[in-house]
Amino acid sequence: MKLSVKDPEKLKTLISLNGKTVNGFAKEINSNPGYISKIVKGEVHPQPPLAKKIVDGLSTKKNELSIDDIFFTLSANKRIATQKEKVS
Repeated sequence: MKLSVKDPEKLKTLISLNGKTVNGFAKEINSNPGYISKIVKGEVHPQPPLAKKIVDGLSTKKNELSIDDIFFTLSANKRIATQKEKVS
């Protein structure tokens, strides 16, 4: 399953409100800064474990977040038959 950022600008703002840059935030959650930057821009779609790391890294006692607050499901990795398989 892959997830997509609902609102890239909101995600970037949440990172900033936590006093971090995207690079600093990525290092804080032990993730690749370039990949996190692409997620924030909506260019790539993280798997659930990384999405959870992002959400957990942004959650505070005053502002508890869930994956649904930031991401929506893009796909469930369902295998789709190719045209050739459909004909056979």
